[in-house]
Amino acid sequence: MNIDSKTPFVIGASDGCLSNLGVNAIKPGNAAVTIGTSVAIRIMSDKLKCDEKERVFSYVLTENHYVVGGAVNNGGVAFRWFIDNFASDEVKMAKKLSIDIYDYVIEKASEVPAGSLGLLFLPYILGERAPYWNANAKGAFFGINIKMVSLTKEYKPSDTNHKVYEDMFEVFQCLYESIKQYF
Repeated sequence: MNIDSKTPFVIGASDGCLSNLGVNAIKPGNAAVTIGTSVAIRIMSDKLKCDEKERVFSYVLTENHYVVGGAVNNGGVAFRWFIDNFASDEVKMAKKLSIDIYDYVIEKASEVPAGSLGLLFLPYILGERAPYWNANAKGAFFGINIKMVSLTKEYKPSDTNHKVYEDMFEVFQCLYESIKQYF
């Protein structure tokens, strides 16, 4: 390769390990949670942990630092998808009020009771990584009726928006349950 023998080499690491390192979650049991387009949780261990069911993975940071974790594909991207496709009135209102659209829809979703009128949202609009590892998984709303689709006074976008949040975090909870058994 004709590289000078005095050239320093720095060994890198994966984004998961560096996420924990970057937020100083490097003691055994410390967790780092990342919420963006996707959502990830990673917990530090002083021993290698291997999931026989292959739901989560282990990164090596150093010989005494291992990160057990995983990421779900559908975090912030599911919120964006909902806003882009179902919340045009909320977008207009947020602009009128000079409020960030995410702040506005989160505020509206917080007004909806848990369970969102019997709706169920499968948040797999981009397939899924951990803990299910199914690139072909599909998203769907269940429990919709014509009143919801037409968004009458009885049903508002905030009802379905609430389910996007609620059920995305259900998948995140499943990932956490897959990880926590090792600690």
